[in-house]
Amino acid sequence: MSTARAALLLVLVGCGSSKQDAAPAGASCLPATVADTGAGLVAVDGAKVTACWGGICLHLDREGKVIGPAQMPATAPPQVQQDQYIGKTVARRDPGGQWSLEDPATGAKVPVGAPGMRLEVYPPGVVITYQGKKLHLADAKARKETGDFTLGSPIAGIVPLYDRLLIVLEKPAGTAQLDPASATLYQGPELPRCR
Repeated sequence: MSTARAALLLVLVGCGSSKQDAAPAGASCLPATVADTGAGLVAVDGAKVTACWGGICLHLDREGKVIGPAQMPATAPPQVQQDQYIGKTVARRDPGGQWSLEDPATGAKVPVGAPGMRLEVYPPGVVITYQGKKLHLADAKARKETGDFTLGSPIAGIVPLYDRLLIVLEKPAGTAQLDPASATLYQGPELPRCR
């Protein structure tokens, strides 16, 4: 076989394999390359959750199971992390990036998570700090950390859904659910991969 024909064959084989990695329009699956390397994001509108990995978006149910294809949601610009009042407790970040739950009356502080983590607050007083694969759960009213978890993939985003928090994971793509009342983490169902 000539060098030109061999090169043409390699190009054709390469094109065929990239088409296999592309998700069909309106598909409810993730190509392997996107599932393993695509950045994730998540948005919630009422009971409808939209999760995206590498620009491919899917609607998820409350357990994280795919129920159909979705459009890319309009996302709000990232918010600067500021101190937050949660009832009689203040979630405060020190200059080194460490979050603490503080009693303003006494000045007593309880650190939550590790320096540099992102903080999220969900009613009635659930506090989450996370970064990479690490997640810390705290109770603002009791001013104490109630859970420390390591997930299988980095956390792309967390959204409240009914009485749980749905966690969207990236690289590889997946989901988990956190029940703040019992401080229990549940692995989500496997996301479908395109074939």
